[in-house]
Amino acid sequence: CSGHASGKHCIMVDTKSRRLFTQIGLIQRAGGVWNILKSVRFWVSSDDAVWNGNASDTAGWTPIEGIYTFTEDLDQREFVFDIPAAEGRYLKIEVVESARGGDVGTLAEIYGYGKEL
Repeated sequence: CSGHASGKHCIMVDTKSRRLFTQIGLIQRAGGVWNILKSVRFWVSSDDAVWNGNASDTAGWTPIEGIYTFTEDLDQREFVFDIPAAEGRYLKIEVVESARGGDVGTLAEIYGYGKEL
């Protein structure tokens, strides 16, 4: 997402239905410190236009309050973050910082916890 307002790496997920998210689970990909995440920011949207738009565009997205920080234990790969309840069909995860100080990272799995609306 070099064109994202923040210039950071991000990924969008279509959950296929509107949900009330209360937690986001992330499993980081194993295989080297270069891809380990240090902190992320979450966004949600129910606007179909965001899915067909550029992932770097923040129009139509609502940021979930806070920056979510991973532990500094490089062996820990699974994290579940409690978030303020947020409604949306689409979830975007933005890399704020990686363990190497950059703004890129990789994930193996993403989970959105809460309930379908």
